[in-house]
Amino acid sequence: MKPRSLRTNLILWFTLIFTLVLLLSDYATYTVLQDILVSQWDSNLISMATLEGAAFKEGNALDLETINNQPQPPARFINQFIQVIDEAGAVVKEHGLAADTGPLIDRAQLASAFSGQVITASRYIESTPVRVAAVATERDGKPFVIAVGMKAETMRGTTSEIALILLAIDLIAIAISIAGGYMIIGKALRPVDHIAMRAHQIGEGNLRQRLQYIDSSSEMVHLTTVLNEMLDKLQRLFESQKQFVQDASHELRSPLAALICRLEVALRQNRSDEEYRQVVADALEDAARLKTLADDLFLLARADSNNLSMELREVSLSDVLAAVHEQLKPLAESLGIEFTFVAQPDCKVYADRARIHQAFRNIAENALKYTPRGGRVTIRIARDGDRIRADIEDTGIGIPIEEQSNIFRRFYRVDHARSRSDGGTGLGLAICDQIIRAHHGEIEVESAPGRGSRFTVYLTAETALIDE
Repeated sequence: MKPRSLRTNLILWFTLIFTLVLLLSDYATYTVLQDILVSQWDSNLISMATLEGAAFKEGNALDLETINNQPQPPARFINQFIQVIDEAGAVVKEHGLAADTGPLIDRAQLASAFSGQVITASRYIESTPVRVAAVATERDGKPFVIAVGMKAETMRGTTSEIALILLAIDLIAIAISIAGGYMIIGKALRPVDHIAMRAHQIGEGNLRQRLQYIDSSSEMVHLTTVLNEMLDKLQRLFESQKQFVQDASHELRSPLAALICRLEVALRQNRSDEEYRQVVADALEDAARLKTLADDLFLLARADSNNLSMELREVSLSDVLAAVHEQLKPLAESLGIEFTFVAQPDCKVYADRARIHQAFRNIAENALKYTPRGGRVTIRIARDGDRIRADIEDTGIGIPIEEQSNIFRRFYRVDHARSRSDGGTGLGLAICDQIIRAHHGEIEVESAPGRGSRFTVYLTAETALIDE
């Protein structure tokens, strides 16, 4: 089943809400008009009852001419009628009604009328709706009630005509609202249609193109801006992925080419056992480098898809950095670099121990790699408010300011002249950045050429998480 268009849905909802509001408005209007009509009828009846009561009090006879100056028709009761009711509830005189009609008001209403209240009520006589008004009077010192009534068919006919008129107006207004809504909504959605068409063209063509502002309304400007920002991110992502594939292919080609070359050279002629062992050792070294590169690429791919598995638990970051220091101390000694570790106790975080160890080891190895003999690398860790701060500072070659924003890019090397024979893949800092981000931490770098670098990592302290 084909889904309805947004324009159709908006028109349906608009028409439904407009119809409901219109019906509620008409109901209120009909009720108010009906109350006004009833009030006018009651006012007329009360005036008639008051006049008849005054005439009856003065001793005038109750006759037809008092009401409408017309002879009484032979019907059971005429359009206007009148009764005189005594204190006992008996009909003393009446006009326009059959003799067996009975009092026009009940006992409770009669008592209220004798107490001085003006009574208005609706009732049925021979299935005909009537409206009655009653007031108290007296004659020769005796209390009576004058009840005057009229058939309500005329009033009901008037209210029915009002209802029909309101219904006709409603139908016309709904038809006009549908036509007007179609035009207004169509005009409002025209920029959306344009955006959809342009987005389709951009998706099939050049991602460098952007949506144009064809509507000055704040909503359309905001929508166009958001979509253009999304296209910018998509373009950067595609370009990054393209560059990543190219760099990965290039990095994989070198060890593969070296491995194939060594094996081909080894097979060209007979060699001694020592030579074969050396070829195998070199091939194993290339294979190990390929495995390291594949593992790093796999880790980055999982991080890009937000699928980097981590086992988070309470970890002493001081112990982790102490382990990193112990593991790399032999390397530092072989390079002639002073390698020190300064720690503040009780620096605990909620982290994956293996991943966070990998991140700090990569940073420390990088510092040792780019620090010349006789230099110094220092690891420090301390609390900084609700965070744990870890610094890895070296006196190495430093990083130019213009290149500091690129050091966390994949396969990026500051020293382009350095050979890949040192075993680096150019992914170490990129992996560090992904791991730190996965722990909701931050990594910063301060560096100057010839003065060394300082990498600072901030992680939320475990106690801060408990307080929250």
